[in-house]
Amino acid sequence: MTIRHATMDDLKVLAQLEASCFPPSEAASEEQLCKRIQFYGNHFWLLYEEGELRAFADGFVSDQPDLSDDMYAHADQHRENGAWQMIFGVNTHPAHRNQGYATKVLKRAIAESREQGRCGVVLTCKENMIPFYRRFGFEDEGVSVSEHGGACWHQMRLMLKHQKPEMRRKDREVTNKEDIERILDSGRIVHLGLMDAGVPYVVPLHYGYEWENGTLILFLHSAKAGHKLDLVRRNPACFVEIDCEMNIISGEDNPCRYGAAYASVMGKGIVEILNNTEEKIHGLKTLMLHQTGRMFHFEEDAANAVCVWRIKVDSLSGKQRKMPE
Repeated sequence: MTIRHATMDDLKVLAQLEASCFPPSEAASEEQLCKRIQFYGNHFWLLYEEGELRAFADGFVSDQPDLSDDMYAHADQHRENGAWQMIFGVNTHPAHRNQGYATKVLKRAIAESREQGRCGVVLTCKENMIPFYRRFGFEDEGVSVSEHGGACWHQMRLMLKHQKPEMRRKDREVTNKEDIERILDSGRIVHLGLMDAGVPYVVPLHYGYEWENGTLILFLHSAKAGHKLDLVRRNPACFVEIDCEMNIISGEDNPCRYGAAYASVMGKGIVEILNNTEEKIHGLKTLMLHQTGRMFHFEEDAANAVCVWRIKVDSLSGKQRKMPE
């Protein structure tokens, strides 16, 4: 299996697959696909297996935050350095559906968009597909302005860059990586925030951590069934908070002068449930090393008996207040 970008040699088979996935009013024509490859062939993701095109996704990049009907027909609106990766279609060959091909091309599109520094990924889908895209962290923004093909579409957005709110007390902000690691090393519990039918749901969990190209990675684990796991499968977007060094600062006889010393880190992320046994073992070893200071050996059966979570933390921030001398 390979996933690659498009060239003009792929045009015929792309047009055939597009026509088999959408009704004529919604499908891109061969002429439109030709223009798209001409202007942004590197924003096609084609999955080939055994010499056959099984699935593909495509869409141009724009500084406009919302997907509109004119974008489908005007490939020359593509802006390579734009903020938003649009997805015009995720197509899977009818004979090969429900085999994970759409997931693989969409994950590749998201990964490349993140590497390219996009603010996020935007697509439209019909109402029945909303749960599928929520699995990747997309949020439903309601009915789209697009009326493409005369259908009703919902606009979905996946944020890849989150603007951190300005910290009011700059004197307490922690930006140094060594100081953030000190907080992570001191903590043992991460407070994980999920969404439960529009209501925040927070659960404490043990964690381990590592860095990947300067990005904080958290590893958690749980049973293979349960409410929090159900929530993650519906919407993997999360918020994490870790705190330590909590001490009361005395105000003596004046209650208004009491305060607290503390240190904390927090950030947004996407939960990934690991399926690969080697990755699960690595996550469990990392977690146990942080919690106990010891490196443990895990058999495959033991690793596969639990659910291991991996969270790539975006928009990380730290804050501390030290005890007065």
